[in-house]
Amino acid sequence: MTSNNNWHQPDEKLLEPWKYILNVPGKNVRGKMIAAFNKWLTVDPTKVKEITTVVAMLHTSSLLIDDIEDDSTLRRGVPVAHAIYGLPSTLNTANYVYVLALQKCMRLNSADATHVFTQELLNLHRGQGQDILWRDTCTCPTEEQYRSMVLDKTGGLFRLAVGLLQSFSTNKTNYCPLLNSMAYYFQVRDDYMNIASTEYFANKSFCEDLTEGKFSFPVIHCIRTQPEDNRLLRILKQKTRDVTVKKHAVEWMIKCGSLEYTRAKLNDLYKECIDTIEGLGGHTALQALLQTLHEQIEDVSSATSASDAMAHSSSCTPPSSVISRKKSSSPNTSSIAASSSPSSSLIDSKESPLNNNNNNNNNEQEEFSTTRTIGSESPLRSGSTGSFDTL
Repeated sequence: MTSNNNWHQPDEKLLEPWKYILNVPGKNVRGKMIAAFNKWLTVDPTKVKEITTVVAMLHTSSLLIDDIEDDSTLRRGVPVAHAIYGLPSTLNTANYVYVLALQKCMRLNSADATHVFTQELLNLHRGQGQDILWRDTCTCPTEEQYRSMVLDKTGGLFRLAVGLLQSFSTNKTNYCPLLNSMAYYFQVRDDYMNIASTEYFANKSFCEDLTEGKFSFPVIHCIRTQPEDNRLLRILKQKTRDVTVKKHAVEWMIKCGSLEYTRAKLNDLYKECIDTIEGLGGHTALQALLQTLHEQIEDVSSATSASDAMAHSSSCTPPSSVISRKKSSSPNTSSIAASSSPSSSLIDSKESPLNNNNNNNNNEQEEFSTTRTIGSESPLRSGSTGSFDTL
């Protein structure tokens, strides 16, 4: 049996797939969230540093597995790790880092911390498993079932981070309602941006959720409000990479009012988060983080609102906010790469290295460009808004 004085020493060579993604940084929202919550919890900085490392290890290793489970091709604008290191090595590395994170948590020498770690990691895997089950059996969940899954899958790591902090704090305030509201907001926002944001296309691929066959928030709304029309279910089942087919799916969701419904839900969730923070006494950094995220939605929404009207007034009119076929040069046409400019907003990351895209996504980008009919700017003037997984 290993004693506390003889902890496992990792083989650094085995960690290369994990370090590959770690060295392409996201927006570090979880790290910023830990720092923000510590304004309330006032935990010793040494412990905060260790907890931040544990959460980063779990998050980054989960991306390796997530990309395999979703058959993704890009992560943070570069090829996914398993496309470079292979499935066996990438899977083993991800699981290895999970257990290394558990060891680091155990070294904090707190039974409460270890309990939080275990329970929330179980919740996270339950949520991820439900998401995969619905996708693989082509079973559309209800909105409430979706919310429950999100509170496990996305909320698990949020609650884990704050729960670890609280294990070393005298402040025992129940922050779960706020964390759950934030998790639900972040995931619905990600679902919306996956469809509406061309910045997302730059970092991953055009409407990747459709290629995954994922039942995202707007997809669920569209299917459940149009039960007699099976086109979206059929498209999800195919897991298509055909941009023309995916574009048609987006147009159908716009026509059914699903993007408008998702925007309204995001406005409600944003208000819920802000009201909860104010009820806890207010928090400038958390409110600023949420405000920045929400302003980016509003930037995209201002461009897609006109598209909604176009879709309602004509049959499947190509929306200006999604990818359209290249035509002759236009002053309102901007390249995908041009929409990935860095900025100094609170959660912005560096420009995605798009030249490293793999062949599947190169094919999409060579044939299609981002076309705007409203103004000449990218809708995300204040920076990138990739997947919640990259936040």
